Amino acid sequence: MSLGVPVEQFGLDPRRIELHQKRVSQAIQGEGIPRIRVLDTCRLDNHGILKLDDLKPFGLEGDHDGFVGFIPSAGASSRYFAPLARFEWAMEEGHWDEATACLESLKDMGAGEWYLPEGLQQFINNPLALKKFQPDDLDRFRALMKVPKALMPCTSSGESFLYLKRREHQAIGLLQGEVYVIPPQYEQEVEHHLAQFQKDEFSLRVELLQQGPSLSTIRFDEQGQPLLEKDGQPSIVPAGHGALVQLFPQVKDKFPKAHSLFIRNIDNIMGAGREAVQTTRQFLGAHNQVLSHVQKIRDYFAQKAPLEEALACANALLQVVGGGKEVPHALKDPSLTPFWQVQWQLFQMDPRLIEEVCTDCESERASLTYLFSRPVNTMGQVPNRGSDVGGTPVFASIDGAPVKLCLEVPHASEQDRKKFLEDSTKATHFNPVFVASELPSSHQYYDNLHRGLWLLAKKSYMEKPVFYHETVLYEVLGTNRHSNLLFVEVPRVVFNPHKTLMDGQKKCLSDWLTH
Repeated sequence: MSLGVPVEQFGLDPRRIELHQKRVSQAIQGEGIPRIRVLDTCRLDNHGILKLDDLKPFGLEGDHDGFVGFIPSAGASSRYFAPLARFEWAMEEGHWDEATACLESLKDMGAGEWYLPEGLQQFINNPLALKKFQPDDLDRFRALMKVPKALMPCTSSGESFLYLKRREHQAIGLLQGEVYVIPPQYEQEVEHHLAQFQKDEFSLRVELLQQGPSLSTIRFDEQGQPLLEKDGQPSIVPAGHGALVQLFPQVKDKFPKAHSLFIRNIDNIMGAGREAVQTTRQFLGAHNQVLSHVQKIRDYFAQKAPLEEALACANALLQVVGGGKEVPHALKDPSLTPFWQVQWQLFQMDPRLIEEVCTDCESERASLTYLFSRPVNTMGQVPNRGSDVGGTPVFASIDGAPVKLCLEVPHASEQDRKKFLEDSTKATHFNPVFVASELPSSHQYYDNLHRGLWLLAKKSYMEKPVFYHETVLYEVLGTNRHSNLLFVEVPRVVFNPHKTLMDGQKKCLSDWLTH
């Protein structure tokens, strides 16, 4: 299969795009559409999810300032501005009566209290402005609605999501810096925005990384062929948040002393109140101490630490799940039993999965060395109130091996959605609001680890159905096939997503900083 277009000229990897085309074409034809069979949900009662207090004894000892905030911020505000879509359409079509009616409807919805960029606010609050509306105004209107949500105001005094995220990180006090992932075309605008903050407010170093062509793919038509723009160039689109793992080496280069990323969404604003900050510190402390104990075990297998220290760390980890239990397979070296118990009970590695990921290991020691060398990833899941769906922790079957996975809804069959994901007595938790992810020692660690963990995105573009290959960050990081994975319950006080304009009404800056 040939692409027929020189994608490398645009910073794209031809081999990766060819793989995307192959998968997309097969999926369009009804072959190879990725579906992951759910075996059970992860819950507190089966230790698939741990209580944060179960890890409380670990405290904040050790290298607790080795975290870097990592915030995906490249997403546009299209969903956020969904309530304005009808108004935008009416203006584009020149239907001024319809546009005026839309404004009245928006007013009834409380639009006068929404926090909007100044250029939008004047139209929403002043219908008479429509009479002076010019074509250039429509271009400016469209441009404002494409600005990354990070720059959108979300308080009555105009502070942005980016500003509040920085204030939250400052209050946590355990980060050595922040990285914001932004679209290339908005780098200057973001830098200008950051420059407006008072320097004495923030001591944290901030870096910007681009979600550019190297993290992108191309759109394909209904025949699986590359979609071309009017100028004949391939139609480029971001390849999903899962592609952001390719930026991890750059973070490590910029922050060489960092051991883990603290990953959060730009639009989840929890504030800097006492409970939220304490919960965050406890979560990061728990991850830090699990990682510290795993590092001691790694040191033993690398012959840098005595067996007694490693065993003490293994036994401490096992106390989180109530102590060690019998390992479900015969061991040649009984001294290694506690390490197998950690993998079996804490990280819930099924023997069939161990056999799959350790195919090149020639001994028990080699297998354990490899298993513990994988990154430690901790995901903070919030309790399901009964109707929440998304990012559900499950036990699933991939290629015949049971894995623990943060499953996205599109990967589940309709039957599994109804049986598991839409039943809050089974899907008791969802949405990894916090992710603490150890930076791999190898820059290539996450390359080619997306087998089975990709989605077929179907959208409308230029009034045509288009398809493209997408991966989800929390699936790539949230599987024990690739990492020493823990799901941990965190309270909903740290979960406050702003998906539309209505979510932030009547909030002032002091509300976020004190409650």
